[in-house]
Amino acid sequence: MRGRAFLCQISEDDWSISRVIGVYGNREGSERKGKVQYFDDTSPTVQSIVEDLVGMRKGDLVFFHVLRKNEESSIHGVYRVREEPFFNEQRLWKSENFIYPYRFCFEPHPEHITLCKYDASIAVNQFYASVEIGEIRLIVTLEREERGAAHAVKMVAREDAKKIIETLYREFPTRRLEKPLKFEPLKISGPHLRNYIKRVGEIEFALKAVVAYKLGQEDPDFTCFIPACRNGQYDFLIQTFIGQTIRRPVDLVCIGYHNSERTQDSTSPFYG
Repeated sequence: MRGRAFLCQISEDDWSISRVIGVYGNREGSERKGKVQYFDDTSPTVQSIVEDLVGMRKGDLVFFHVLRKNEESSIHGVYRVREEPFFNEQRLWKSENFIYPYRFCFEPHPEHITLCKYDASIAVNQFYASVEIGEIRLIVTLEREERGAAHAVKMVAREDAKKIIETLYREFPTRRLEKPLKFEPLKISGPHLRNYIKRVGEIEFALKAVVAYKLGQEDPDFTCFIPACRNGQYDFLIQTFIGQTIRRPVDLVCIGYHNSERTQDSTSPFYG
């Protein structure tokens, strides 16, 4: 499996639109006590959103964690990135209060068309069961961390992505739509999210956004300083959990793959 993988949180209502038009967005603002408070474009929250998305490249795998109102949430896939993250304020979703301007475009992965056509899914409790027995190692929680504030997007290690795909196929006979969906990709664009990295050296999220972008672009002038990235392919994960008991996220994990050998470098906390 080439490329990296991401798991993106989205509401059930928004998913019904996004899975057709092939656009995902992270929101601009938060709701507190019934009132909407919009983010300042240099706020730590915005920088955490940029950090999560800016490392994406065309062809990367994408799964979606769909939050449901009246039943258990679920994980859907397998899609791939067709346009790298950008900023665009065109209203696409049903929310009257929020715009979701931090976006990327996606499409059904050509090797997994059937899963996407019938919106295959697995229940979140199945995902957590795989975490508990160690089949999935580098994500422990799907919820937004309190300190992270806006981490609706998680990076997924390739071993974990393979396990999610296997489970999607195993559950496909019982967890799928009866009628196929019609994919109608929307043509939409905007300035790349790298242009929205602000306050580098002032706040941690902005610095990690720079790191995520450099790693995502496989910049040799940067990766040469990280042993796990020097040879062959590598994964990198920002703000993730390792193992089944540690509840504090690690800021950066790099996993290298070379001649079937696996190496890993990690650091936490991440000081700017």
